Amino acid sequence: MLAEQNAKQNAVSNIIFKESDILSALKGKKFAAIVTNPPIRAGKKVVHQMFEEAQKAILENGELWVVIQKKQGAPSAQKN
Repeated sequence: MLAEQNAKQNAVSNIIFKESDILSALKGKKFAAIVTNPPIRAGKKVVHQMFEEAQKAILENGELWVVIQKKQGAPSAQKN
């Protein structure tokens, strides 16, 4: 997994990687931060569902970091 390689190359050790359909594999868990590069081509409905589920899984004062290019809908996603 590319994310794991990046963590190793940057000496990041306080991180967990999980493959999941949105957050289905992480039911009931809460996080200080969620970082995602959503599959824009899956459509707005899927991407916004990811945002909604992430919001429920973030601890109080936690953060959601999303990577989306402007040309792929970043301004629209930021409004929601």
